[in-house]
Amino acid sequence: MTMTLPPVAAVEITAGDGAILRGQLWAGTASWIVLLHDQGEGEDLDRWAPLLPPLAARGWSVLTVDLRGHGASDGNWDPAQAGADVATLVRFARVQ
Repeated sequence: MTMTLPPVAAVEITAGDGAILRGQLWAGTASWIVLLHDQGEGEDLDRWAPLLPPLAARGWSVLTVDLRGHGASDGNWDPAQAGADVATLVRFARVQ
């Protein structure tokens, strides 16, 4: 059985302080999964690559984002800013 996957789109989400958080969106249904990687060297949204096809094939909308200071996102990692960044990502998903 061949899985038909939705196209993946690059997204740029502006955090409250203007930093751009970059990621990927696999558009599906109104049900969303937001995947966030751990902080640290070598961590980025690619961590979730093995999970994306099965989740997308089930129809979920899946958002993966590089945290601030990781991968393609702007800024420097700041644990004090992490909660606000997550809230920004959840707002993005709800608006979509």
